[in-house]
This record gives sequence, C-alpha cells and structure tokens, in this order.
Amino acid sequence: MATTPEKFTFFYHAESPFSQFHYAKFTAAPINFHNAEEELEVQEFSSCEMWMMYNKAKLFKDEDIATKILNTEEPFKCKKLGRQVKKFDQAIWNMHSRTIVKEGNRHKFTQNPALLEKLRATKGTTLAEASPRDLLYGIGLSANNPRASDRNKWRGRNVLGQILTDLRDELDK
Repeated sequence: MATTPEKFTFFYHAESPFSQFHYAKFTAAPINFHNAEEELEVQEFSSCEMWMMYNKAKLFKDEDIATKILNTEEPFKCKKLGRQVKKFDQAIWNMHSRTIVKEGNRHKFTQNPALLEKLRATKGTTLAEASPRDLLYGIGLSANNPRASDRNKWRGRNVLGQILTDLRDELDK
C-alpha cells in the first residue's frame, strides 16, 4: 500500500512570516530564567530574532547586551549582538533555546492575526526552513533542491520548522 508523501511548506528570508527575521511587532515579558518571584517588565519586540537574542542575553545575565538588543529593531544586528553575549554556555543554551524560540513565535502569531491565518493555512504540511547553510534550525538545503522534498535527505535538523509546525497544531486545538 502506497503512503501519501509528506507535504512541506518551505520558507526562507525575512519576507516570509515564518522567518525569525520577519518584522512583526509583539509585546511580552522575557522568560524568567532566574527568579520566579520577580515580575519582569513587558517589552516590545520587532521580530522573533530580537526576542530570541534578548532572552539569550537575559539567560546569561548580560544586561549590557540585552539593553543594546532592545535598542535596535534590525534582526541581523540583534543576531550579531547575540553572538557577543558574555558567559555563554552552549549546554545551557541547548536546554533553553527551543522554549525561547517557541514562546517568541507564540507571541508573534497570537498578537498578529494576519500572520496567524498564514500559519494556519499551512495545516497538513510540515514547515521547513529552506536555509542551505543552517544545519540546526533549517534543513540545510534550498527549497528548489530536489532533496528538499524528502526529509530523509535533509542535511539539517529543521528545528525552527518543527517548532512552528508544533505551535500551529497547538494553536489549532
């Protein structure tokens, strides 16, 4: 018996509403990593990349970089600042990064109804970040690569695509 081939919604570049670099304003308090008693101040974010890098700085208690990130809306500058976070520990980051990305996208999509509709329109597909160079968050291939339509041939892990697919399914419940 033949199985139905898996369908994908490929995305890449800031123009895509599924990209971490897509401009979409939302407000949220950062994730409280250190003191559950402390109420953290709600901030405005211009992209999920800004959210991700801000929370990275807060996770490692780098207030200087966190402030710099809040003072730029350019996602690529936020990413560059995020690479400068002091006392960065890859093992700690690995424990928290998926939650950070998922919660940022939850805020982005639930506070921007037009974007939420675009996310819901992908139902029945797996979202896949067709970044040829990103082997963690992307599939490690471009969308027009013949291997992109077979997840077993992907070079990357598609962490962002899976987070978005799971989030879409949660929001549809």
